[in-house]
Amino acid sequence: MPLSVSSLKIGQIVGLAPGRPALTGASLRLVVDNHMLERFTPPHVLASRDGDVLYYSARTGKYLEAASGAPTRQLFAMARKGLGLDLRSVFREAVESGRPVTREGVVIESEDGRVQGISLTVEPLTDQTNGERMYLVVFNDQGPVLSREEALVRAQATHEGTAVQVEKELRDTRERLQSMIEEYETALEELKSSNEELVSVNEEMQSSNEELEASKEELVSLNEELHTVNLELTRKIEALDRSNSDLQNLFESTSVATVFLDRNLVIRSFTPAMERIFHIRTIDRGRPITELVTRLELPGLEGDIEAVLNTEKPRERHVCSRNKLTHFLMRLAPYRNGERKSDGVVIAFVDVTGMVHAEERQNVLIAELQHRTRNLLTVIQSIAQQTLQQDVALETFNSRLAALGRLQGLIGEADGNLINLGDIVKLEFDAVGVTGSARIVLGGPVVPLGFRNVQMIALVLHELTTNAVKYGALKDDAARLEVRWKVEPNGHDAASLVIDWIESGVSVPPDSSKTGFGRQLIEKALRFTLRARTKLVFGSDGVSCHIEIPLPSASSHEV
Repeated sequence: MPLSVSSLKIGQIVGLAPGRPALTGASLRLVVDNHMLERFTPPHVLASRDGDVLYYSARTGKYLEAASGAPTRQLFAMARKGLGLDLRSVFREAVESGRPVTREGVVIESEDGRVQGISLTVEPLTDQTNGERMYLVVFNDQGPVLSREEALVRAQATHEGTAVQVEKELRDTRERLQSMIEEYETALEELKSSNEELVSVNEEMQSSNEELEASKEELVSLNEELHTVNLELTRKIEALDRSNSDLQNLFESTSVATVFLDRNLVIRSFTPAMERIFHIRTIDRGRPITELVTRLELPGLEGDIEAVLNTEKPRERHVCSRNKLTHFLMRLAPYRNGERKSDGVVIAFVDVTGMVHAEERQNVLIAELQHRTRNLLTVIQSIAQQTLQQDVALETFNSRLAALGRLQGLIGEADGNLINLGDIVKLEFDAVGVTGSARIVLGGPVVPLGFRNVQMIALVLHELTTNAVKYGALKDDAARLEVRWKVEPNGHDAASLVIDWIESGVSVPPDSSKTGFGRQLIEKALRFTLRARTKLVFGSDGVSCHIEIPLPSASSHEV
C-alpha cells in the first residue's frame, strides 16, 4: 500500500484501480501525513549525544555527504564545507543547555561553487522516558541558492548593517559596562565598609571572648566557693541535726517541765514533763497557753510574762497545786533568738516538793533547837548567878547571854534562813531602851545575813552598844550616835558589807589603853572568822568603828 501511494500524484486518488478496496479514514490520514512529511518537512537527522546519526530524513544530501575512508555515522564528519564548525558549536550548546538552539545565517557551499544560506536547529527530544537522550538536527534553507558574487554582495550589505548594529550594541554594551563598573565600585565600597564593620565586629567578638574567658574563670572560682560553702553548709546541717537530736533527747529525758512561748504567748515547744502542769498535747503547738487548763494555781501568770518581756530579766515564783500537796519553783526567763534579742518567754517548773517538806521539817527542828538553846542559856545564866554571886563580871556575862538569847528569838521569827541586818541593830537598841532616840541615826538598805555571819555580827553590835551605854554616846545626853551600813561591789561577782559606827560629842574621851572582850572580838575574831577588815579608832569625842565583811558571791546559797 505505501508503495502504491508514493507513486501517485496529487489529484490522482480517484484514478485507483477499480478492483482495490477504498481507503478507510485512518488509512487515508496516514497516507496524507506521510506525503506531507516527505514533501514539506525540512531535511533532518536524529543523532545521539556523541553525534552518531541514528536516523536520516529525505533530502539530507544537500547538507551531509559520506566522508572518505571507512564508513562512519559521525554527524560532524559528514557535514559539508562551511557547516562543520557551526554544526559542532550548535550541537554542543544544545547538549550542555538541554534546550533547543537555533543559529541563523549559516552558509554552505555546494560542489558547483554556489552558496546556500540555511538556519540550523538542534532540539533535544523531550518525550524519552529511558535510555540515551537523542537530538533532532533540522536544516532549513533561507533564500535561494546564490552564486559566489551574489553571496559576496549580500554578505557585504549584511556586514555593513551588521557593523552598524554591532556598533550600536557595542555602545549599549559600553554603557552597561560603565554602569556595571559604577555598581561594582559602589559594591566595592560597600564591601570595604562591610569589611571594616566585620573587623570591628571581630574585635568586639574577641573582646567578648576575653570577657567570656574571664567570666568563665570567675564562674569556676565561684563554683569552687559554692562547693566550699556547700560543704560547710552540709557540716552545719549535720551539726544542726545532731544538736536537734540532742535537744530532743534532752527534752524527753529531763524531768523539768519547760515550755517555750513567743511574744503572743503562743506555744512553740515544750518538754514531755509539761503534761504534769498543763493539759497539753503535741497538737497544742501553735495555740496560746492561756487556752489550756493548768493543774497548778497560777494567778498573775500573764502579768509575770509581760514583766519579763518588758524588763528582759528573769523572774522566779513559788507555786503549788490546787490541793497544796505539790510545790514548784516557776522560773520565767526571756527567750533570745540568734541575734540575742528577746523574742518570747521560757517558763520552767522545777518540782521542789521534797525541798518544801524538808524545809518544813528543818524549821521544826530549828524551832526546837532554838527553844532548847534558850532554855540552855537560861540554865547557864541561873548557874552563873548562883556561882558568881559576888563577881563583878556577872552582869556583863548575863548581858551577853541575854544578847544571844534575843538573837535566837530573832532567828526563830525570821522568814527562811536569812535575817535582816537592820533588825539586829534595832533589837540591840531595844534591849537598852534607846530605840527612837533623836540622838541616834540609823541608815542602810536591807541586807539579809545567813546564820554563819549573824551571830558574830550580833555580838559585835552588842559589845559596841554596851560600851556606848557605859562610857560613850549613849551615856552622855549631849552626844550623838550614827550607825550606817551599805553593800559595795568590789568585783565581777563579789561585794562587801560595810558597817560604820560613829560616836560624836562625848564629853569624856574614851580610854584606848584597855583591851577587853569587845575589842578582841572586833580586831581579831572578825578577821579570823569572817575575813573582815576592821578599824577601831578612839577619838577625842567618841569611838569610831569601820568594818568591811566580804559577802559570798551570788552563786552561793548563803549571804
